[in-house]
Amino acid sequence: FIEVIFFKPLKVFTGPYPKLRRRMVAIILTWPINSGVYYGITLNAKNLSGNFYLNLLISGLIEIPAILFVIFSISKWEIGRKKILMFTFALCAGLMGLIAAIQVHIE
Repeated sequence: FIEVIFFKPLKVFTGPYPKLRRRMVAIILTWPINSGVYYGITLNAKNLSGNFYLNLLISGLIEIPAILFVIFSISKWEIGRKKILMFTFALCAGLMGLIAAIQVHIE
């Protein structure tokens, strides 16, 4: 006899799972923001001055050190994915703020 257990997605929000609820809300909020920024930067390479194909190549090559950094930091430092994500989100937010401040003063 095989018992089939059906998962009820709304039980995450109504059930007694506060830790799971917080994690689910965090994922629901960060996933579209992260995806939007990633694809916005990747697909915006056509608006850069210069050769379109060279800009696209450079944009793709930049991802190699980023992926290697994540693999190295997870395997060697054993600090976990959460701390790496928090660090990289904070780093990107700081750099984007710096770029915005520099562009305001240049124009």
